[in-house]
Formats: sequence, C-alpha cells, structure tokens
Amino acid sequence: MTELDSIPPILIEGFLRLCEGDFSHRLPRSLLRDKDDTAAFFFNAIAEELDRILSLSREQEKRIARSEENFRKLFEAAPVPMILIDEVGGVLTCNEQAASLLHVEAAAVVGANVAEFFADEEEWNILFERLASDGSVDALAVRLRARDGRTPWSLLNARTLVLDERRTGMLTLTDLTEQKRIEERLRRLAARDALTDTLSRGRFFEVAREELARATRYARPLALAMLDLDLFKSINDRHGHRAGDEVLRAVAGLLTRGLRGQDHIGRYGGEEFAVLLPETSLDAAREVLERTRQAIADLRLEFEGTELTITASVGVVAVLSGEPLETALARADAALYRAKAEGRNLVIAA
Repeated sequence: MTELDSIPPILIEGFLRLCEGDFSHRLPRSLLRDKDDTAAFFFNAIAEELDRILSLSREQEKRIARSEENFRKLFEAAPVPMILIDEVGGVLTCNEQAASLLHVEAAAVVGANVAEFFADEEEWNILFERLASDGSVDALAVRLRARDGRTPWSLLNARTLVLDERRTGMLTLTDLTEQKRIEERLRRLAARDALTDTLSRGRFFEVAREELARATRYARPLALAMLDLDLFKSINDRHGHRAGDEVLRAVAGLLTRGLRGQDHIGRYGGEEFAVLLPETSLDAAREVLERTRQAIADLRLEFEGTELTITASVGVVAVLSGEPLETALARADAALYRAKAEGRNLVIAA
C-alpha cells in the first residue's frame, strides 16, 4: 500500500476542491477523534485560513480600487491644474484646469511627453531628474509653452506615487502669469523714474557701475555728465509744479531722442540728470553735451497760454580707469557747479 492509498479519499477530494478555488468547502467532522476526524480538522483549518486570506485580499483590492477611484474623482475636480505622467514623462492624464492653462483639449495632452509643454525643455529634464531621484519638486517657477504659442508662468510642485501598481508622477501647477506681470511692472517702476521715464537714481547707479567695470576691464573710454536745469525753481514758483513737470518731461524726452541707444540717462534728483556715455572720449562727450545744451535752450513749451523756456548747465568728465563711481560723480558735479558759477547755460569739461 502506498502513502497515497493511506490518504482518505474525502481528503483528496477536499484538496482538489481547494485547488479549483472552492475555499468555502469543508469536510464533515465526526468528532470521534479518529484518523479521519483529525484529517478533516486540519483540512478545515487550512481551508478557513485560506478563505480568510482571500477575503482580506479581496477587501484590500476593493479598498484600493475605491481609493484610486476617489483619487481620480478628486483629480478631475481639483481647482488647480494637475497632470499625471509615467516614468518617462509621458502624460497619462490631465484635468481640465491643466488643459485650460496649456490652451489645449485635455485629450490632446494625453500621450504627449510633458517636456513638450515647457518653454525650456532642458529645464524640464533637470526637474524630471530631481523628481526621479528625490521623489518631489517644490515651488519652482517655470515658464510653460501652451499650444497657442503663449508662455505662461507657473509654480510647479511634483510628487511620485503609485497608481495601478505603476510609479507615477503627479504635477500640480499654479498660474503665475498675472503675478509675474505685476512683478515686472514693479521692477520697471523701481528702475524708471515715474515722471520722466528715465532711469531711477538707484538703477542708474547699478548701470553706471556695470559700465565702469566694463570700461576698466577692456580699457575703453567712458564719459559721465551731470546736467542741471537753470533757475528751475522760478518755473515752479511762477507757473506751478504742473508746469515744472511738463518741463522735466520735455527735457527728458529731448535727452532720450538726442543720445544714442547705448547711452544711459537717469534722473539724479529734482531737476538734475546724470548721463553716462560708453565708448566716448571727453572731447566727444563735450560736443554731444554742447548740442544737448543748445537743444534745451531752443526748446519752447506752451503751458496754459504761456511760453516756457529753460536752459541747462552741464559738467562732464572722463571716468578714469578703476575710479570709484562716487569719485567720478563728484568730479562731474564740481564741473557742473563751475558752469553755474560762470554764468549758467554752459558745458564745462574737466
């Protein structure tokens, strides 16, 4: 007799039922504690454990399925643009908010590589590597590329997660276009004088230091001038500050039109302007400022039926190699005061 022959047929049948997936099958118990009853006891214990494990597994699958379904519903309803990508950057899905940000139908995004929607593809490659290595990317301002040619700014956050047993990247985007527009406007306001649209004093100092460093590095000429409107206070006193503002705007426009694009004009304070002339010798700068002085003297402005005239005094210097900006400004200012002292409406080069 073989060992197989010693196994009760009912036990063999029971295991076959288990192999077929019938985990609810149980062997009858006689409770006589004989060999057959003991075999039935162990079989039923095994069947019950398998049935319990299977039930737990099915329940877990249901919970996962419900969780993923809830996630997808939340994903679609999220008030912020969201994109799901696979391990190589392919778009698995996106919500309507993301499609709207990219100015494209959601269906047209699916299947594309997300790099296509970044204005700088290399920037995305770097971010993608960070997402793969660190599992997250936080609060990075990026410029996107919409299908209609626009390049909106967006604040990017990204996380890796597992969906449908696949490693997935979830990108959330916040439209920063309006914020960037406001920031640019604020930067412009900080860099430009609101009345004359010339460089603000602070921005002029920044530009002047850059030009001075460049001139020193390459041993190139650089001239600096200080221009002050003569007896400007009398215009404000006789005609009011609106008249003074009109004069300042007119003189700033004349300076802008009369100088080269590479020259820099800043409102130094009140009725005083600073002018920086790169690649310009002292003699050439004196000729330029003399023409400017004459153009200001020839200027005629009508204000409320009154003709306004103005003159300017100018001091101009050649910036010395390695000379601090403040020193060059002081020398130009001293030349300006010499022009004032010698009768105004003059250009003094020093």
